[in-house]
Amino acid sequence: MDEKPGGNGTDSADVKGATLPSETINVDNGVSTDLINASGHIQEVDRNFSLLTLTGVGINQGSTWGPAGSSIIIALFNGGPPGVLYEFIVVSVCYWVVAACIAELASAIPSSGGVYHWASVTPGKKWGRVVGFYAGYWNWLGWTLGGVSVASIAGTGTMTI
Repeated sequence: MDEKPGGNGTDSADVKGATLPSETINVDNGVSTDLINASGHIQEVDRNFSLLTLTGVGINQGSTWGPAGSSIIIALFNGGPPGVLYEFIVVSVCYWVVAACIAELASAIPSSGGVYHWASVTPGKKWGRVVGFYAGYWNWLGWTLGGVSVASIAGTGTMTI
């Protein structure tokens, strides 16, 4: 029997498509990169987002045009232009922190499940299912109520015309 060094008789070349985290892989654009993903997934799609495209995706996904347009009047009356400027700076810093946390989770645990999957994996086996359920429930509730509020804003805007 042929035993390979390493204990179990297999290495990454024995399993089709498997790579070890310390191996170097080539992506489609010819650049060699180290596989740093802890879950063992290999990168199959080029990452070619620029700052402009990421900003556009963030504004689109955050649905910020409607709420920003309706709430800036209240902010101008209550804090004036300096209040709006400082609010924008503070909110931008908070969003960057949230984006950094989500990027870290997405790179460590890539999943189409998103927030409820991360919430069920990170607390461990004891609390994972409960935390994942509540994260999924609150995520669903946020999306549902967000859709209702956008519909309410659109309806109110239509009725005022």
